Amino acid sequence: MLMLVGCATSPNRPSAWEYKIIEGKVFGDEKRLDARLNDFIADGWQIDSPVHFGGNDWGFVLLKRHKK
Repeated sequence: MLMLVGCATSPNRPSAWEYKIIEGKVFGDEKRLDARLNDFIADGWQIDSPVHFGGNDWGFVLLKRHKK
């Protein structure tokens, strides 16, 4: 799988974003996606595009925040 998330991130743009992809288990007790997501949201990240691939209980979320 290829994912490009560098669009519109030029440092000269006043609304430049940085992006991060996190992954984890959607169901179960280990490496829970919701726990990781809460930590990143507390650190100023926003959900840009949630995605879940079924079948193996793993998913990922694309996060963004204004560049610092």
